[in-house]
Amino acid sequence: MAFLSVFQGYWTINVLKAYGWTKPALMDDAYLTQVGSIAAFMGALRFLWSGAMDLDSASFKKVYGTLLILQVFLGLTIELATTSRFRFAIWMCAMVFTEGGHFTIVPNALKTIYGNSAGVIYGVIFTFTGLANILILSVVRSDFANNYDKVYILSSCLSFVALVILVFGFREERLFIR
Repeated sequence: MAFLSVFQGYWTINVLKAYGWTKPALMDDAYLTQVGSIAAFMGALRFLWSGAMDLDSASFKKVYGTLLILQVFLGLTIELATTSRFRFAIWMCAMVFTEGGHFTIVPNALKTIYGNSAGVIYGVIFTFTGLANILILSVVRSDFANNYDKVYILSSCLSFVALVILVFGFREERLFIR
């Protein structure tokens, strides 16, 4: 699931300025640099996702599901966001904020499921980031990457598939591993 959903944030981090330069309302290097800087700060606020996991009424499914729904919405509406500097900044910050959430809620869920073995398992599962980057490389090397809006729609589709897996295939239960 994380392999599918981290794509959007990684893509955004990589193309924020280049994408902005393709939109007349955003063609300003200083502005795009400021948006990138603020977005990086938003990614550092990832601890808020972990804090949400600590709430009594929270669960991995609820918090990660919220993150996925937000990503689907952001990716599908990005073209609208590029018509306004303010809206574009909000969208970019939100996308990088959701990217950061992966690195706090996934380990939290693994701790719930695998207990003391979670650290070792996360070491293996963390490869989702490398796999997502390989997917990004394959997209970048294709003609498909020339249309940023379509890649954002792809990112929404990937997040939607992760959401379907979360809802219908994920069980947040403690497993006993020796």
